Amino acid sequence: AVAAGAFTGFRVGGLVGLGLILLAVFGAVVSSPVSVSAGVGEKVERPLDAAALERSYEYGIGDFELDLTGIELPEGETRVDVSLGIGELVVTVPEDATAVVDAHAGAGEVDVAGSRDEGIGADKELTLSGPDDDSPVLVLAASVGFGRVAVVRE
Repeated sequence: AVAAGAFTGFRVGGLVGLGLILLAVFGAVVSSPVSVSAGVGEKVERPLDAAALERSYEYGIGDFELDLTGIELPEGETRVDVSLGIGELVVTVPEDATAVVDAHAGAGEVDVAGSRDEGIGADKELTLSGPDDDSPVLVLAASVGFGRVAVVRE
C-alpha cells in the first residue's frame, strides 16, 4: 500500500506508523519462548502431591500461578521448569525445602524473594535455604518472554 501510494501520489504517512506497530507486535509474538497455543488468560496450578508434580509447565499469554506449597517433595533434588510467553508468572515455593532458583525475563522484571532485576534480559539466580541441611532441594527454572516473574516463599 505504501509503494502504491507513493507511485500514485497519495499520502501514506499513517500506514508507516501502523506498519511499525504491527511489526513490533509480530516481533514480540515470534520471539516469545512459548507458543500462544499453550493457552491464553489466567491459569492456576496447585499440584497436591509429588506424583502430580510435572517436570515442566508452560503457558502462552496471561497470568500463570504455580503454587508448590501443597506438596511434600521427596528427598534429593526435584527439577521443575516453568515458562510463560507474555504476562505475569508467580511461583510459590514451599518453606520446608531448599529452592535453587534461576529466573529470567526476556524483557520485564524478575523478583526472587525480594531480590529484583529488570529490563532486557533480566536474570536472578538465588538459593533460598531450607530449614535444615537435609531439606529436599527444588531446582526451579522460571522464565517469561515479556512480563514479570515472581518467586515467593510461603
